[in-house]
Amino acid sequence: MRVLGLPILKFVGATSASIALVLLILAAIIAWRRMMSISGWIDVPAEVLASELYEHRNNIIRRTDWTVTFRYEVAGATHTSSASLGYMSNQPRRHRETAEKYAPGTRHIIACNPDDPAEIHFGPAFMQFLAPFVLGVLGLVFLVMGLVTFRIRL
Repeated sequence: MRVLGLPILKFVGATSASIALVLLILAAIIAWRRMMSISGWIDVPAEVLASELYEHRNNIIRRTDWTVTFRYEVAGATHTSSASLGYMSNQPRRHRETAEKYAPGTRHIIACNPDDPAEIHFGPAFMQFLAPFVLGVLGLVFLVMGLVTFRIRL
């Protein structure tokens, strides 16, 4: 029994493969630009001045995030800047762990842009590349779907 004709399946396969290529190229461009933007950053010791949990709610999702204010020195000048972890679990245990880890007075190594010392990053390094990673995985899924669909024989 023929449900779909061969031309439609070929079109779906070609469309999926095209979407995959766009996603993969976009992921590569974002990752490359991010890598180039942080390649000159330096690691500096910093002291936590404040650590706050922010909760963002809408009708569907409750999202929490930690914002930490650091004091650090770059090229002989002292700077103060805040940054966000960029993600957070809604589990109370994780909140306690993060609160203890980034308690005021604790010291951490942070990444700092020497050209703009107010621009900092802390926390897991993989978070800087999460968006291109997700786009790349989606691209691979679409590519597999496209190739499988394109190769179906009726």
